[in-house]
Amino acid sequence: MHPFNRFTRKRSATIVAALALVVPFTPLLDATSGAASADVALMHAAVRHAIAMKHVTITARSSYQGIRTVFVTESNPTSGVQLVTYVVSGVQYHATLILLNRIGYLKGDAVALSQYLGITLSQGQQYADQWIEINQQSPDYAFITGGVTTSSALSEVPLSGSITTTSPSVVAGVHVTTLKGVAGANSYLPRIRETLSISKASPSLPVKEVANGRGITQVLTFSKWGHATPVTAPNPILLWTTVPTTTTTTTTTTTTLPTTTTTTPVG
Repeated sequence: MHPFNRFTRKRSATIVAALALVVPFTPLLDATSGAASADVALMHAAVRHAIAMKHVTITARSSYQGIRTVFVTESNPTSGVQLVTYVVSGVQYHATLILLNRIGYLKGDAVALSQYLGITLSQGQQYADQWIEINQQSPDYAFITGGVTTSSALSEVPLSGSITTTSPSVVAGVHVTTLKGVAGANSYLPRIRETLSISKASPSLPVKEVANGRGITQVLTFSKWGHATPVTAPNPILLWTTVPTTTTTTTTTTTTLPTTTTTTPVG
């Protein structure tokens, strides 16, 4: 999942109501609206330089309505690994996502699976702690695997709205220029303030991004530029040929569940 500006995505009303668990959502951002040309040029140059580095580790720490999430994404140009931790009422829930050869592999506890896949908590318990393959035929493939590769992870770094520059400062020991703007609003995300700190040294690179407002806080830090992360496919796995959907009528509830297969590891 994409760690940038993902604050709420209520995939399962039952689980959300029971656990108040919030999964971040990715908005589409307009990176040029009302912005000064020099600030926009600096912002886009930093993103270009970042993508050219090919590899990066991004740590996203979020909080919303008392729930904390931590996404640690180790990105390569065409693959990556994402470790996700949710903390609800002091209890941690975990998931791991691997992306390799355009196939996603997801493993998590019952709560994490219920949120990723939009299934019930009881279904999540049935498939907890087992690797699940999510291929491109899955309706949720793009949502689940988004933000794992380098270009995808960096695609939503740019700010929106009227962008201004603050006084030079030092962030994590790095001399930076900090831009101020907003995160774009949609049905999941309110319009909130956002800052992006970019290193002054050449090549300019993102160092830290902070969004806050409306009870939402998210801090992203960027590290390990140029350090490749080895990625291998897990085995055995459950093949998620159809993402489970639960359809409720006045009399019946029907659910499509995944089939179990054993495959050979990829790459």
